[in-house]
Amino acid sequence: MIIPTLNRVDYLRGCLEALGRQTLLPAEVVVATHMGDNATHEFLNGCNNLPYALRYTECEQAGVIANMQAAVDSTRHEVVALLDDDATPHTDWLELIERHFVADVELGGLGGRDHLKDDEDRRLKEDTTHRVGYYTWFGLGYGNHHRGCGAARRVHVVKGCNCAFRGPVLREIGFDYDLRGSGAQVGWELSLCFDLLKAGYHVVYDPSVQVDHWVAPRHDAEIHHRCELNMQSLEEVLYNDFSIFWKSAPRYLVPGHFLWAILWGGGWACGIFRACRDRINGDRTAWMRFRLVLRTLLEACSSIESNNIKP
Repeated sequence: MIIPTLNRVDYLRGCLEALGRQTLLPAEVVVATHMGDNATHEFLNGCNNLPYALRYTECEQAGVIANMQAAVDSTRHEVVALLDDDATPHTDWLELIERHFVADVELGGLGGRDHLKDDEDRRLKEDTTHRVGYYTWFGLGYGNHHRGCGAARRVHVVKGCNCAFRGPVLREIGFDYDLRGSGAQVGWELSLCFDLLKAGYHVVYDPSVQVDHWVAPRHDAEIHHRCELNMQSLEEVLYNDFSIFWKSAPRYLVPGHFLWAILWGGGWACGIFRACRDRINGDRTAWMRFRLVLRTLLEACSSIESNNIKP
């Protein structure tokens, strides 16, 4: 299994300790680090008492994708789990993951529920839902991985902080290096899951595969998902989303998704109707965010076409 990290030793320590309490211990844990992350390297070199094999890979290129790819390329296991360094898995986490992959040879990717711990009082009041990890034909997307309930079921996408993939397929497909961002590179799990679906595998969300997610600070501009608008971050997220859908999404999802983005949008992104509403309510950024949606959509599609990338 793989844990990408960057200068978050306190969180990483809790993650590694939780893996040592698993009912099924990992065959090995690979911590994906960057060159120059001396604090993490020093900490890992002192980890001598864990009940499983631990090693780390180093990557010079910025971004979590290159970081994870270097670690994935070093693995040889049939199942590769990925876990954020600020997530602590419940004790049966790996046992449940193995059970799924052994039972279903066509399973390409698996994800579970992450209990967000950034605001315990607010999170405890959130309702659970069955609407997790899929897109409707008319373009509306549902995340909600932290609120999922019910039985295991097929989905379009799982969340990167708590997921696992069939190792040979993951090593063959790899991660999407065209995604923008200097750190988190939002959308990598959507791109990977869509590629798995195109390859004939399916992706499953099981809310019983659980971790506690402490939502540590990030080291880049990708903060718009964390309740603060950052235009650079928003542009990168929009570009990645449109690029992924144009290249990799099931074809029946693409028209509705783009139309939904233009007419309404989601998160900080504004479609035209939402921009009108927000501007009437006094939001001076509404039209700027709508223009960003249009510009980024055209840029993503034209960039893919000019590079002769086939959907």
